[in-house]
Amino acid sequence: MKTTAQVMGFTLFMLVSSMAGCVGQDMGEGVEDETALEEEVGETELASTVLGGLDLDRQCRRRHGGSAFAVLLQPVISPGAAYAWRCYQNGTYHHIDMRLFCIWQYNNFNAVDAFSDFNNAYSWYCYLP
Repeated sequence: MKTTAQVMGFTLFMLVSSMAGCVGQDMGEGVEDETALEEEVGETELASTVLGGLDLDRQCRRRHGGSAFAVLLQPVISPGAAYAWRCYQNGTYHHIDMRLFCIWQYNNFNAVDAFSDFNNAYSWYCYLP
């Protein structure tokens, strides 16, 4: 599954790698300082660790009991679809706390939730900042 952090990391890696391949070649001015690019991008983006996606059904059962499961209240790709998930149990819809689910699923209090596309319900992932 592609996530924002993975996509950003891949793009940054490719850009830095491309420049690194040019270092030492006679390519003109501006190529010799690849560290300036890394500093410009910022260390926090490069330092994030993507943990993975979420098993919403499992976390709904953990929070609301064995008969609970995750439901999507609108189409997968639609305006605001990332926030259309609910836990459903015995006729009741329950709000999903994605950060709490990240903490539980990865057994790490520092886990944080994020989505790569506000309009895609399947774009949630967890990461460590």
